[in-house]
Amino acid sequence: MEAVLADVRVALRRVVRAPGFTLFAIVSLALGIGGSTAIYSAVRTLFWTPTGIAQPDRLAVWTAAGRVDGSVSWPDFVDVRSQQSTFSSVGAARPLYVAVAIGDIVETVLGESVSGDYFATLGVTARLGRVLQPHDESSSARVAVVSDAFWRTRLHADPAILGRSITIAGQPFEVVGVIRGPFHGVPVILPGAVWIPDAAVPDRAGTGWPKRQLTDRALGSLIVWGRLKPGVSIAQAAADVSVIAQRLDATFPIKSPYDRAGRPHRRAWLLKDGAAVNGDADRIDALGAAILFAVATVLIIACTNLANLALARGTSRAQEMAVRTALGASRRRLIREHLIESGIVTGCGAGLGLLLLWTLTRSFETELPIAQSLVIHFKPDVNATVLLAAAGATTVALLVFGVWPALQSTRADARGALGAGGAATPPRWRLHSGLVAWQVAGSVAMVLVAAMCVKVVDAVGATDPGVDYRHLALAQADFDINGFDEPRGRTLLDRILVEARRQPRVESVSASSGLPFGVMAPPMYATRVEEPFTSNRDTGHYTHRIAATPEIFATLGMRVVRGRGFTDRDDAGAPRVAILS
Repeated sequence: MEAVLADVRVALRRVVRAPGFTLFAIVSLALGIGGSTAIYSAVRTLFWTPTGIAQPDRLAVWTAAGRVDGSVSWPDFVDVRSQQSTFSSVGAARPLYVAVAIGDIVETVLGESVSGDYFATLGVTARLGRVLQPHDESSSARVAVVSDAFWRTRLHADPAILGRSITIAGQPFEVVGVIRGPFHGVPVILPGAVWIPDAAVPDRAGTGWPKRQLTDRALGSLIVWGRLKPGVSIAQAAADVSVIAQRLDATFPIKSPYDRAGRPHRRAWLLKDGAAVNGDADRIDALGAAILFAVATVLIIACTNLANLALARGTSRAQEMAVRTALGASRRRLIREHLIESGIVTGCGAGLGLLLLWTLTRSFETELPIAQSLVIHFKPDVNATVLLAAAGATTVALLVFGVWPALQSTRADARGALGAGGAATPPRWRLHSGLVAWQVAGSVAMVLVAAMCVKVVDAVGATDPGVDYRHLALAQADFDINGFDEPRGRTLLDRILVEARRQPRVESVSASSGLPFGVMAPPMYATRVEEPFTSNRDTGHYTHRIAATPEIFATLGMRVVRGRGFTDRDDAGAPRVAILS
């Protein structure tokens, strides 16, 4: 023990006597450890946030060959749920994009309208209250469940929220539960905030569309999930579902909207592994791994640089090592002194790196706008996994910066170092040239990658997006949530446009039902291209449609390259016209 304490005192003296090298090493290690761990935390939050789904490898999700939306109608879902024999539970959901009012504040959020067994199928539980249950599948059950993030950020983590009402799409809903953990719906790339029973979706426009979705087998918009029974494979479940689909095709044929001959549409349902909750999971994983690989490479290059400096310092200590060896000091003790010295510097660098990590993660916290009033709350967290990553980065730094130079520096030839009048002879390290080669190669590679990234960003910036964003301001109005019918809504919209055009700094104003950019796309409508533009008379697909006032192209800075734009003569009594992208 005394020998170890003596080695610690020696190491501390060496650290204090070389303030320039010590400060440089601590700052370099802090930047490497803190910066790489902060980026890991951001990548993990953005790409690899836990889904909160229990045993996703035992889930199967429906897809439909030949159907654009790849979904199931509510009547078909009810029949599948009652007739299947390979799933312990089957649940369904459809995306919900609604305005939620809490007091005087209205916010547009993503959510899902779900079946009563949706949460049980995914294995999701509540931290407060309960999740939706099968008995909630009633149009009179106006109950809602909110996500943990929505509860914390918008409901102020109020523990007494249960039993209170929030307004969803103009209707009051009682909050009966707060979801436990990170679950915010599927797909996970866009976080959901609220869940309500599918039968309780408000009819905002008075069209009867929500009720029609519960009865019309041709309106397939449900995403269906099934939890496999123990010992049942996806292939067995797919065979079971295929038999049910054939039975429904024979009993309830659905006319294809694209077939002029009136032939029925087949329910070509397929099943895929529910572990890939997001369809782009493989690409997301590859992108996140590429970012972390680049960050790890930079960290190792920084540690290699410090290792080279440590080896250079070892050259000046060659005579000291030789003298101590000649006096009986063992190589083991010399290595221990080196490791203690490197450990002190690395520990200080890691401590400063943790402070940098905390600072960076706080600065990364933001709200990312993705479409009009829809935002993603981006908040990297310093949790046990991130701290474990910091410990791993510290270990890598200690190995490269401390252990390897310690092993090389203590290989000095005592006789060579004490010869020639006591002049120190630089030791010859076999791996030193390889270390320098790796440092140069890694640095050049990272510079090339950075140059390519800059070139790509520059190319993207130079590409004409077709929309002039430079002086564009957006506002969103939801007339339904304020109880406006169509005539009152049109009157108010006309007044808004007139008042806006009177503003001296406004060049052009328009109103539209959507925008040609952003994540949240406008509604999709079935479209069939007539002959002679297509040789297949049955070809049809879904396209986005935007209804707008005549000034839309001038306001967005878009050019009509063929034909003409809209005019005031294109009113309700005029022939129907359209402009194509």
